[in-house]
Parts: sequence; structure tokens; C-alpha cells
Amino acid sequence: MTFERGHDMKTASRFFGASAAPWAALGLSLGLTLGLVVATPAHAVTAPVLSLSDDSDLTPGQSISTTVTDVSGVLCEQSYGVGEWNVFLAWYRSDLIAPVGYSIAQSPQSSAYVAGSSVTISTNFYVVWLERDSAQSNLSTWDGEYAVIAGCMTAGNGVGDIAGGDGTDRTGVPTQAIAATYLPVAVSRTEIPQGESFDITMTDASSRWCNFATGAGFSMGARFASETSGANDFSVPSNLPSGGGVPGVGNFTWSNSSATVSVSIPSDATPGDYLLSVTCIGASPSYAAGSRAGVYGVVTVLAADPGPGPGPTPPLPDTGRDAGSTWLLAIWGCAALGAGVGTRLFIARRGRIGV
Repeated sequence: MTFERGHDMKTASRFFGASAAPWAALGLSLGLTLGLVVATPAHAVTAPVLSLSDDSDLTPGQSISTTVTDVSGVLCEQSYGVGEWNVFLAWYRSDLIAPVGYSIAQSPQSSAYVAGSSVTISTNFYVVWLERDSAQSNLSTWDGEYAVIAGCMTAGNGVGDIAGGDGTDRTGVPTQAIAATYLPVAVSRTEIPQGESFDITMTDASSRWCNFATGAGFSMGARFASETSGANDFSVPSNLPSGGGVPGVGNFTWSNSSATVSVSIPSDATPGDYLLSVTCIGASPSYAAGSRAGVYGVVTVLAADPGPGPGPTPPLPDTGRDAGSTWLLAIWGCAALGAGVGTRLFIARRGRIGV
């Protein structure tokens, strides 16, 4: 089984051929997961294998190095000269067939590709922005898990832009799929009581999170989409609109790298699970909101700690005596006091009558 050759890559669906039957889609999904193995009567052809320098918690704009080991020389459908072909990466969500993004090599290939000959291809790529625009995305479908494959393309201009159509798929057999996780947002804790704060860090070197803008006076908007029945969505700040116009949380200088702010959970937020996403808020006076949301995943809002209750009634001082003897001493004391008072009254009375 091979991919359709010489096909334009303007859309993700065309990567697999628009006329593919439903059973073929299922077979392709399994093939990408397990690796495609092409057999011929003469010998078994081994599918190319992709390895990544980093495959966990990737962030947009991050540079990763790759190695494609193609012992059977089947990645490209034919031989190409130096600089006339390139490897590309196609990114798939773990539960979808169509690619959601493409990465192209940072520089043209420096060696020729000879079909049928064993070759090892090393190149560097940038991780592309993999979350769709927040205005169009159903964040509840985001799971942070991706599958990555490598293919072969010829470039129409330079290294080519396979996502924009400036490049043609020349893949004979793609590499086996490799699992990767994509997590542009990090949090200091995932369980936060009402009224308490936690830190959120957004990392993006692709320039997209803040609409390709940099400078001082940026802030962050945090949105909490309810995953619990009966709990309402909320945002911090509470008056954060979708189109901007109000400042967010924190104040940082953005330089296409990362930013950390402290966000307080409202004291009246309903306890439950929420899907957290963060947007970039530009500087004053417009406070323009970024069109893309970095998504973390689920955080849990807990009911606030009620705090310690009223303490017990202070105990009587410990005199070393038991309760019975203490009461007996009290009775004797009262009797003695009464006797003393009676004696003084008797003496005073005798004085008044001249006795």
C-alpha cells in the first residue's frame, strides 16, 4: 500500500487521497500506528523509522532534531538530487486521521536521495502551533496526545510550505508513527481551593499566541470551561470578553518565549473539574486578545477549607486536687466566711447596746 503520488498538499484530506474508501481510512489509521510494511515477491521492504530528540510536552516554536532511518530506501518514490527534496513532519491528533499541522525542514537537504538505497536522514524542525483558533475550537476534544510521521516532498520554492500548497507530496512509504505530547501550558498545581491562587506558565516561540506582537504591558486571560454537571464556565478576570478590551492577569514583557502569572480562583466558583485555556492580552489601551488559546487540560476547583472551629471552653486550672475535695474546700470556705461575718455583727450589736 502506498500513498497517492505527486499530489498537491493544500489540504489535510488530500494527503490521503480524496477518494479513499472508509475501510481504507481505518486501515491507514492502523498503518500509521503500527508502521506500514510493503512486501514484494523479491524481499520484505522495511518501513522508514522516525525518531525525535524530544517527544514529551512539546511547545510551539520549539526546535527538535529528527532522524529518519530508511534501510529500504522507500521514503521517497524516486531518486532526487541535492536540495530538490525535503522531509516533512505531519502531526495528527491521537483520535483523528487527517493531519492538523505540518512542519517543514529548517534547511534544504544537503544530500541526494537514491530510491532503494539505505539512507539515514537527519534534520531539524520547529514544532508548529497545534491548537486551533480558540474561536473555532471545541476545547473539550483536546487531549495533548499526537502521532507524528515523516514523509517526502519536493519543494516549489526553497524548502517549501507543504501546508500552504508550496510543495508536492512525493512520499512512497511514510515513516512509522511516533507518539508525542504537546503541552504549551504548565500549572503549579492542578487542585485549587476556592479563593486560592496558582501559577500558570505559557510557552510559545512560534509568535502566534500574542498575534505576532512583542513588548511590555502584556497580560493573560484564563478561561475555565466546566467539565462538571451543574458548574458554570468562568474566566479570570471575570469581565474578560472574547475580543479583548480589558486587561488580563499579571503584567509581563512578551518576547515569543514564556510568561508566568498567578491566577486566583473566585471564592464563588462551583467546585468541580474545568478545562483550562489561556489567551494573550495585549498592552493598553486596546488590550487586544489573542486569537489562539493555549490549552492545559483539566484542573479541579475544590471547596474552600472552612478553617478551625471555635475552641473548647478553657479548663479550670489544675491544682492537683480532685473535684470532690475542691467542692469540700469551697463549702468550708463559705462556712468560715459566714461565721466571720456573724461574729463581727454580734460584736457591733453589743457595742450599740452598751454591753
